[in-house]
Amino acid sequence: MSYAVAQIQLPANLPDSVKQQITAYLAFQRDSLQKAQNPLPAPPRIFRYNVALTGAVNEGNVNRQLLMFRSDFSWAGKVLELDLHPRFAYGKQNGQLAEREPYIDALVNVWHQRKFYGFLATNMEASHLRGIRFRWLGGVGVGWHILRTPNVKLSFTNLLLHEGTDFITDTDLTLWRSSARLKGQYNLFKNKILLKHWFYLQPSFTVKNFRWNGILSIEFPIYKSLQFRINVEDIYESLVPEGRQNEDRTISLGLSLGSR
Repeated sequence: MSYAVAQIQLPANLPDSVKQQITAYLAFQRDSLQKAQNPLPAPPRIFRYNVALTGAVNEGNVNRQLLMFRSDFSWAGKVLELDLHPRFAYGKQNGQLAEREPYIDALVNVWHQRKFYGFLATNMEASHLRGIRFRWLGGVGVGWHILRTPNVKLSFTNLLLHEGTDFITDTDLTLWRSSARLKGQYNLFKNKILLKHWFYLQPSFTVKNFRWNGILSIEFPIYKSLQFRINVEDIYESLVPEGRQNEDRTISLGLSLGSR
């Protein structure tokens, strides 16, 4: 259906103030009809992804090969935002298996466009390096968008988690913990460098146990969606199986492909 507002010839003897009021009223009616005919479109659903492959090779006194696959997938609607982060690391040292690290986490953010929002989270992992046969955790939390601009995104979240861990020493650990996260993304020097970080502090309420996890990545665009990536990760756990170190640090180089 189409609408038209007729052009009305106003009498010449009308006062100017009356003419202005009539003209403004007709313009308002015209704009209202156009908006009714062409309503604003719904906000687009946004899908973003990033897939990275990094690795390291040492030859000499220590022969080490490490391959790390990381990926990030997110879908944002009007109310919900879904985040999925699968990753896998595999490495050998002097011909022996050193790392076999599958990991996946999923987050559902509710009212994610608001400054304060809620979310649900879960993740599962195993780690040959840290002696974890299987670990599962899940919980609920709140988030705060500290800063959101085209070049800077900074957020803080706090999560209440229930966790179960089965170590390779047949030790089971079940506990409640808090998980505070500071997440940032920064486009620097007119998008020539992309800096990302995730910092986690995870103290336990129920047993003496503390975890820390920090990830820092720097990406340099090479061509369109292809970037060169430097990745630094540090993991600390206060309780580990016998024969394992409390802290692990990994530096890797590679390529990433995805939307920024």
